[in-house]
Parts: sequence; structure tokens; C-alpha cells
Amino acid sequence: MKKYIILDMEENAPFAACQPRRRGLTDMKDRLTEFLKLAKALGLQAVMPHIILSSKHSTIKKETILIDYIDIPKEFSVLSQLPKNTPSSEIFIFSPECLNFSDTQLYREHKSQIDKIKLYIPYKSKYKLIAEEIVNSLRRPLCTIHVRRGDYLDKRRTLIENTSPENIAKHLANHTCSDIYIMTNEKSKTFFESLRISHGVKQYFDYEPLI
Repeated sequence: MKKYIILDMEENAPFAACQPRRRGLTDMKDRLTEFLKLAKALGLQAVMPHIILSSKHSTIKKETILIDYIDIPKEFSVLSQLPKNTPSSEIFIFSPECLNFSDTQLYREHKSQIDKIKLYIPYKSKYKLIAEEIVNSLRRPLCTIHVRRGDYLDKRRTLIENTSPENIAKHLANHTCSDIYIMTNEKSKTFFESLRISHGVKQYFDYEPLI
């Protein structure tokens, strides 16, 4: 009889193989949410998968682990690892054939049950407090801009021009902002220097807790 469910994270597994395409924090938190809801629908004990976040989606150079950023609700009991000497007969290995678990056959078979399960995985409170302090320090009206560069520049060539400081300045001319904050995965700290000079743009490295 199956008691535990684990996510197949072997290198040649379909999910692991397609991870490099989308391994950002939000994407992987969504995948974990789907995994835990599936476990509950199947009546199995979930074992926390070791999900690595890609550095391509942020300015952080090293790879980090999903569990370091989130708090799983207590009502969703998750084991950090399988109990010692657990027989294979008690382990169900979930090997999704695609990145979105909700598109897998197993998920679709239990969809009506899964849809009734409510689960929200929050970020750790220490990160939320840092975010609140920074947001509260910025003047209103506040303009925040998400500028996706890095790995996306090769996939969407139009981003090279669209995310240039000159193009962003054109858009800012249509808005009145007391403070402007740019969220970006651009690695160069000087890339937006012209906007920092002309518009007083702020970035993550202006705040000690984010460095």
C-alpha cells in the first residue's frame, strides 16, 4: 500500500529535464502547490522535493533552494525526507510528463477533488518584512517597473530595444512618479545609470537587506 509521494527529480526525469526553461521562484512555488494538492487528493504523505531555483531569474549569482523562501502551512504536513528504511512498496513516484502538473494525466483524473483543496504557500515573513520596509520608504506616487532581461534577451530579441534605458524613459514621460523602483534580472549595476541620474531610479543594491 502506498503511503508516501515523492516528485521524480532524477536528471533524466521529464520534469527535471524541462526545468531549465522555467525555474523562477514563482513558477516553482506554483509547481509545489500543485504537487501538495495532488498528494492530499491521493491521501498520501508528501516528501519535500529538492527544487533548485535558477540564478537566471535574479541578480543572485548562486543557485538557491525553493524551501528557503517559503512557509508551507501546517495543515499540509510535508516530510523533509523519507523515513529510514521505507520499503519501495510504500512509495509512489510522481513523474510528471510536463512542467505544469495540472496538465498531467494523473492531475486531470483527480481534478474535481483537487479543485476543492485550498492551499496558499506564503513567502517567509522575514522577506515580506524587508519588502514592506522598502516599499514604505518610497514616496508616492510610486512607479515600479519589472524589466526582464538576462536569459530572455536571447529568446525575445525585441527586448533589447524595449528594455533599454532610453525606451523606459519615454514611457516614464507619460507618468508622474515621486519615486521609481526597477525590478530586474539585469546583472550590470550600471545598465540603468542614465535613469538613476535623470529620474532618481532606485534598485535592489540601494538597500542593504537586498545585497
